[in-house]
This record gives sequence, C-alpha cells and structure tokens, in this order.
Amino acid sequence: MKRTCIECEKCSSKISKSNYKKHLKSCNGEINYWSKRKLNLFVVDDSTECKFCKRISKNPNSNRNHQRLCKENPDKQYTFFETNNTDVLKRKKELGGYYNQFSKAKALGLTKPKVSEETKMKLSFINKNRSDEINKKTGEKISKTVSQKMVEGR
Repeated sequence: MKRTCIECEKCSSKISKSNYKKHLKSCNGEINYWSKRKLNLFVVDDSTECKFCKRISKNPNSNRNHQRLCKENPDKQYTFFETNNTDVLKRKKELGGYYNQFSKAKALGLTKPKVSEETKMKLSFINKNRSDEINKKTGEKISKTVSQKMVEGR
C-alpha cells in the first residue's frame, strides 16, 4: 500500500495524509528542521557535526549527547547495556531488572548492603504503629491493582 503525501500550502513540505491536519495547526509557514533535512537545506556547522563519525545532529546539545556515546569516540562513556559481562546481563534479565540495592547485590553475587540499627528501628516503629484501617485500605488498593493488571493481561 502506497502512502499518499500532501504538500503544505504554507511551508511546501510534504506531509502524510494522516498527519496533515495536525501539521496545519502547528505550521507557521517556515520550513522546519525535518523538512530542511529531507530537502538537504540545513546548514552544517561545527556545533552540530560529530567530530568522530561526522553525523549531523539537530542542535549542539543533541550533538554533545551523541558524541559522549559515539562508537567512534575513543573515550566514550559506556552504558550498562554495552558491557561485555554477559553473566551480569543474563542475571539482570532473569530478575527482570534490579528493584533495589538488595536484589542487585544478590544478582551480582555481592554481599548484602548493611542497614543501620537506627534505620531498622525507624522502620519497625512505623510498621508497628500503623492502624488496622490503614493496613486494610492498603491491602484493598493492592488487590484492586493486581486484579486490574490481570484483566489487562499484564
């Protein structure tokens, strides 16, 4: 199935039929960044071109973010997902992600983080002094949420 495009009367960029009404509401007669890029009308300067791979970015800020993680950058910052440690990735996937510092330590085979006695006392005090009414309301909220998620298939 071929998509039909309509040319905007104000900025003369080509827009798909499904996005035409939305485009007309926001169009102020200027050719926007994406139209310029399609028509090769945009100006390339040092602030928008990656110095490693020569990729052209929308603005200097997006260029800085790209350069930080660029594959050609010898000093690039690595994200967790680019690590070569497949065991860590496998364990994280099995857990469905780390939920807190304890599950992360367990997944990576590290020692459990220490919780101070003061923190333990505060948590104990809070939980002991909760009223039965609050506990009941909380239980009902959790039950309602779980039921709703089951209906949605999540």
